[in-house]
Amino acid sequence: MAVSDVREAIEQVADHVEEFHEYISRHETCTRYAAIDPILISLGWDLSDVTEVEVEYEHNDFGRIDYALLDNNDDPAIIIEAKKLTSSGIRVSHERQLLAYSEGMKRGYAVPTNGVDWKVWDLSKRGNFQSKLALEINILEDSHRECATELNRLLRRPLHHKR
Repeated sequence: MAVSDVREAIEQVADHVEEFHEYISRHETCTRYAAIDPILISLGWDLSDVTEVEVEYEHNDFGRIDYALLDNNDDPAIIIEAKKLTSSGIRVSHERQLLAYSEGMKRGYAVPTNGVDWKVWDLSKRGNFQSKLALEINILEDSHRECATELNRLLRRPLHHKR
């Protein structure tokens, strides 16, 4: 869960995306396994532990969230909407979908990602959804050290998390 672990995962994902882009971009499941999961794991989240991470989390009337990273009260601390890796990145329609999913949440983070593009909204901030944007990075274009530092700061599993 050190920043160096996150940077290493980002570097590996970036290499895989460049080498296997055609495969990873086939559909969302390939993107999740090859580009998103390794970064979440490097941030300390055990994707197989249902007390930490719930996949296809049913939330309000808008549908299922791809990942809900849970706090100690089994509430989503971070919601992540995974998207298939495409050249267009995270689109406005993805942001609107996440906005609907995060309705009613007053704290935590909302994240749309395709494994390369990551946007993080801080739901505890006041104002409209765009004013809550805390981070926007691209792991192919931005410094891996900076990406790792910021993702680790915002999305790492808390040390005091139940296990």
